[in-house]
Amino acid sequence: MVSQQARSRAVGEEDLERHQEESLATLQTTQSFHQKSRSNRFSRSTAIIVCLVVANLVLIAQCLGIWDPARWTPLSAGRKTDADEPIPLDSILPAARGEVGDLSIFTKRRGTTALTEPSVSCDLCPEGDDFCMELGYHNIARSVVYEGTAGSHRAVLVLLTGISSQSLCIGSNERVHAFLRKLEQGKPVSVGVIGGSVSSGHGLGRETNTNEKNGPYNMHRQVFDWITTKYPHPDHKFTNGALPATGSLYFATCFGEHIPEDVDIIFVELAVNDVRHVTVQIEYEQLLRGLLDLPNQPAIVNMQVFGLLFDPISQGGDQHLGVANYYDTPVVSTRSLLLPMIFEDYREAEVFFSVDPKKPGAAWHDRVDERHFGWRGHSAMSNLTRIYLERQLCKMHALASLEEQGFAPRKSSLKWPSRRIIKEVPKMLLTNKYNRNNFVPKLQPQCLSTISEKHPLVPSESFGWTFWNWKEKRYLVGRVPGSKMSIPFKATLGDVKVYYQRSAKYGLGQADCWVDDDVKGKVRLDGYWKNDYSIVVSTMIRKEIPPGRHVLHCEVAEETSDTLSNGHEFRITSLTAL
Repeated sequence: MVSQQARSRAVGEEDLERHQEESLATLQTTQSFHQKSRSNRFSRSTAIIVCLVVANLVLIAQCLGIWDPARWTPLSAGRKTDADEPIPLDSILPAARGEVGDLSIFTKRRGTTALTEPSVSCDLCPEGDDFCMELGYHNIARSVVYEGTAGSHRAVLVLLTGISSQSLCIGSNERVHAFLRKLEQGKPVSVGVIGGSVSSGHGLGRETNTNEKNGPYNMHRQVFDWITTKYPHPDHKFTNGALPATGSLYFATCFGEHIPEDVDIIFVELAVNDVRHVTVQIEYEQLLRGLLDLPNQPAIVNMQVFGLLFDPISQGGDQHLGVANYYDTPVVSTRSLLLPMIFEDYREAEVFFSVDPKKPGAAWHDRVDERHFGWRGHSAMSNLTRIYLERQLCKMHALASLEEQGFAPRKSSLKWPSRRIIKEVPKMLLTNKYNRNNFVPKLQPQCLSTISEKHPLVPSESFGWTFWNWKEKRYLVGRVPGSKMSIPFKATLGDVKVYYQRSAKYGLGQADCWVDDDVKGKVRLDGYWKNDYSIVVSTMIRKEIPPGRHVLHCEVAEETSDTLSNGHEFRITSLTAL
């Protein structure tokens, strides 16, 4: 028996030496190939692009059932033989508070530290999660538009490019994991919300007779309640800073008026508040940079809803996706889950959108609010977000457990971005042209707003201007030509913007605005346009004014573009200065 074991070890050592020699020969061949490739001007970047294309083809093949990753083992692990032994994953990965469920196995090769891809992972539903189990994997996968996790083609990319698997993940989830670690350490957290009328809960009150913005049926409150139930602490904080009819344009500079500085996670819901225009990317990017730069380095999760009222269905949320990827902020969407059901039967909209119970006999379009979710729509959005956080919790535990076993899944070579760099705010704007000398500083805008309690927009002098409220919207309004007002502000970089409403409905007119005594540099603002929607827009009044205190002046003009009503009313919501 001993001699047989000795012979087996000898054979194993010979096999190992032979594999090492083959690997060395392969490496030399590869180096020779690269030398020839360089001479042919075949760059490393081109090679990586080719590898990415191949990897995507492999992913497609896997989805079609043509290729099975379970039958493939990385070269570093050698060919699969009888020497391979299955190791139950629960011996490596402890269950996350007993909620991970039945997990599969890794395959660990004797004498090496190589692991194959797990056949099943944290994508499994936690035990007892009925909503998750009812949805099925395919619906959950479609709903998490950008998760920040590696696909099954990761190992192929590692093999072909030599880049570490962690560096090739779609995203890192570093900030989300930091938030979850804080919860697991028993510390209190602060949760903030930036959003529009859906986040404000419009329509929930008439369905549930509860507080729309902070009641138990609001999707953000539901996520917060899940957090406090799973990780109870008396000092957890929740701030819903959502504002109806408000998008990235306003929040990019005024978010600080509506959520505290010490937030640990921010749920952003602006997919239907931002219009489907490329300029939305600029505004949304400025918002993300401002939020990510907050003192606690908060995590950001984009919660995307959709509406049936808009033309087209696609709105600003689709402009957000590339920017969200660049800033490594996950995106969870209800559209891919709910819209196919509505396509099959339009009456499904009554299930997920707000329905007016006082109009039982009214026409369908008068009874169903095609813009705002009802309580079931809120529940779907909150549950998808909770499932995403559960999956990240599981993956965080998996990474920690593997590190305890001596593996290094989060380690990358020095030539590739470190975890520290990934967690930082990128030095350049995605929506700007590359300039190696033009790094973007941390912006600290001043925001004066009619809907802010911290820094309200209050004129120092006013003639003919009054404050007016309508459905939680507040404006500073001038109604008569010649009405004039002045607002003091402080500038640092020198850019000054005025935010005002534009609409084809309300008989809006024009106004002239200028800074200090520069009347010749006045800018004409027009509240009327022919678009079929009404939103707040902004216009730059001055750029590069000297740092310090200044005064903005605005005066209602005699002219108007609304020839039908001949209206002159002008509505201002805020002023921002950089």
